[in-house]
Amino acid sequence: MTRPGSLGLAPFTIDESLLQDSLHTLFRSVVQEALRRGARDADLQLLRRKYLWMRHTEAVGKIIGDGELGVLAPTGDSDEETWTKNVVDEESLRFEWIIDAELQNISKGHWESSFHKQIQGNAEVPANQYPGPVADGDDYRYRIRPLYYSHGYTDPADFLSQQVEYSLLGKGRLKTWIHSDLKDILDKTPGVLNGWAAGLAEATAKEIGSVNGLQIREVKGKGVLSNHAFGCAIDVNALGNPHVVGAAVVEVFNWVARQGGVPFDFGKPILTQHERGHARYTADDIMEIRNRAIPASDAVRAWLQTNLPRYRKIMAQVQVAEQELGIRHVKPGTPLGERFTKASAAAKRLRQERVKKIPPFVETEANKGSEPPPDAEPEGEALHEIDEAFLAITSDPDLSRIQVLYENFDTSYINTWEKQGVMSMPLYFAAALVGELGLRWGEQYEGSKDAMHFELVDHVPANDPLPKGEKPRTLKRLLDEAFQSKIPRFELIAH
Repeated sequence: MTRPGSLGLAPFTIDESLLQDSLHTLFRSVVQEALRRGARDADLQLLRRKYLWMRHTEAVGKIIGDGELGVLAPTGDSDEETWTKNVVDEESLRFEWIIDAELQNISKGHWESSFHKQIQGNAEVPANQYPGPVADGDDYRYRIRPLYYSHGYTDPADFLSQQVEYSLLGKGRLKTWIHSDLKDILDKTPGVLNGWAAGLAEATAKEIGSVNGLQIREVKGKGVLSNHAFGCAIDVNALGNPHVVGAAVVEVFNWVARQGGVPFDFGKPILTQHERGHARYTADDIMEIRNRAIPASDAVRAWLQTNLPRYRKIMAQVQVAEQELGIRHVKPGTPLGERFTKASAAAKRLRQERVKKIPPFVETEANKGSEPPPDAEPEGEALHEIDEAFLAITSDPDLSRIQVLYENFDTSYINTWEKQGVMSMPLYFAAALVGELGLRWGEQYEGSKDAMHFELVDHVPANDPLPKGEKPRTLKRLLDEAFQSKIPRFELIAH
């Protein structure tokens, strides 16, 4: 650890307390941790103010009210303030070197992939000057790296450098980034398919319209990293094979299946181990899973084809009424309550503006004894139409469930299900990837179904895993908690 004296400040005196040395070490450590969690300059300055405020309370023996930390009371110790500034500058520079080295490592891994050798040759190319999953240094420093770090991955460059651009089943239109280990597995797929039937790989490729591999994100609603974040998963034909997850969404799909007379539960295992008779899933097991899901998929398609036209007609009327209120570009998935609140506010505003323009009623000989002309309220009529439309949706069991789907999925998904249902995964493709090559399929999940998803499980372990029950190590947590336990328990003096 670099001591303050090396930063151009006065060296420690002989009577410098161990406590102060400990607090200096603490401040430097907090700055280092903040940088790992994606801190920008404003965040680091906030930490400086919190630290100096803590030191000030020690010096005066009172806690001065400054909840916002906007103005720091003078500490009388300019060396301390200068030292904290120098620590921030020094650690920021050190971290820039770390980021640059990691980006070079990631770029080197990408450069060594056969794709880039073939396209650009072996000449030296600066980091991130070609397409790749990490093409922006700031995005890596402030979003990507902090996300991995918050979950215990202290060296994400290690596995990000192992990402390769891959064409599924050899088709250039099915190109994505994945981990090289997953590539080695997927490379075997054509051989498995053609081993079952000549030309089956080519025929299967024609049934696949999209593939997505590396996606640097958490699992929605779970607070854990997705296997996509490591390039260890692919989503195939995503629009027609949705992730059915969450109690409300699962209830909708189960209700539709029951209405169609299909004994299928999207929240339970499709084929139990007792039914299989063995622990692992064979190709025949995967085919059975898919075949059981097809009737439920057909039920969803038939239900949507019957009820979506009614829903769309009502929502088209709502959009017209919203436009009359001056409301534009409302997302289809906006909850009805939120839309009505916004419409009510718009109607109130329009009425206030209209009333201001109405001239006062002046009684004359011609109109003496008559009443003022009635006040037409076009905005009230528009709001009433919206209210009636929302009542029609919420009181109808089919339409209310369609609304749930719109609140949880993009319109493109629902439009696809109307045409082809929610299970369009090529039969032999799923059987090959899971039954023969050992990947896990999202249709095997308990509690949800994810027919698009195939993954290599637990393949990239965390360098510094979070203890059980610990929340992700986010920057917000650090900013909220830093130095709080070090502030003495003095009497609070409010200004």
